[in-house]
Amino acid sequence: MATDRFNPNLNWWQGVLIVSAMIGVVVLMGQCLGGKSHNAVADAADTRTPQKIAEDNDKAAEQLRAAGEAAVKARAAAEAPPPEHQWYEGGTLSQANGLEWQEAKLPNKLATAADILAKLWTMGKLKPKIASKIHSVDDLRDPATDLVIALDRALEKQGTAEQNRQTFTNQNVSEIAIVLMKMMAWI
Repeated sequence: MATDRFNPNLNWWQGVLIVSAMIGVVVLMGQCLGGKSHNAVADAADTRTPQKIAEDNDKAAEQLRAAGEAAVKARAAAEAPPPEHQWYEGGTLSQANGLEWQEAKLPNKLATAADILAKLWTMGKLKPKIASKIHSVDDLRDPATDLVIALDRALEKQGTAEQNRQTFTNQNVSEIAIVLMKMMAWI
């Protein structure tokens, strides 16, 4: 019988994951684009050249990065790893879910983001605008900081504890990071 293979919980979770990712994407895009609406009518009325649009998007992304960087640095200082560890060591969240990310300390988040970026960089998957800036592990710090900010926003606690658990239990940090990096045109 065909209904024996149907798993309504799996489809429901897939829907939750897709909707949650889309909400995070919309929120992040709205913040990166300065709250501008992008729909067919707005696009038709937009007289900027593609180059100007790219410049505006880069400027908005830089403003977002600068705004979040101070907060990330302050948290990193407060949660600094022991002196025998480097900032990029000890990342354990690559296979974690959204709930684990929400509870993790910033040094672990930063090291995890650096791990994800380093893997993509060594595989040659990063776009030239990011890859050309990376010459050593320390060059990963700025993009890793940007990725932490984006992941924090995408995986921000939502609703009640139960709603938050249902939303983020099955969301993998690496998968969400890949979606975010695609949106930021890093890969």
